[in-house]
Amino acid sequence: TGPTPYPQVGDSDFPCLYERYQDYFSIGIGVVKYDILTKERADLILSQFNSMTCGNEMKADAVLDYNKTISEGTEECPVLNFGQADAILRFCQKNNIPVRGHTLIWHSQTPKWFFTEGYSKASDATLVSKEVMLKRMENYIRMEMEYINSTYPGLVYAWDVVNEYFHAENTG
Repeated sequence: TGPTPYPQVGDSDFPCLYERYQDYFSIGIGVVKYDILTKERADLILSQFNSMTCGNEMKADAVLDYNKTISEGTEECPVLNFGQADAILRFCQKNNIPVRGHTLIWHSQTPKWFFTEGYSKASDATLVSKEVMLKRMENYIRMEMEYINSTYPGLVYAWDVVNEYFHAENTG
């Protein structure tokens, strides 16, 4: 094999992006758990980025625990599980990489059962009242932020609270 046309991490010609732009802004990356489990990817992340965002692990469909919610939750308070996010958050904490929390509310990755009476998964399930939904969202957001802030104090520097709030479909 011949020489690669691109510099490789560790080469003197490979600039450190976050150092190059540190006077202007942070250089962030979105990652999933696999990225930090692979040495080559983890090394690249550590050498180039000074901010990280979980790709999916902090979103509602990854954090809301359906089985425990059914057995232990209440109508207004679901149960959360951070098993998917913890590995990434520990990696960031260990390596002093600040995290952008992404995202608490997003229609695309919030399970339908979160919106239904009794957390039902039935296709014809009745939606909860506005009051119950507001309480569920309040409890879910509070619990996620409390867990992250108490388990990983100071790690999350910003939160994306709502993603894609406006629907892009043309209705008229």
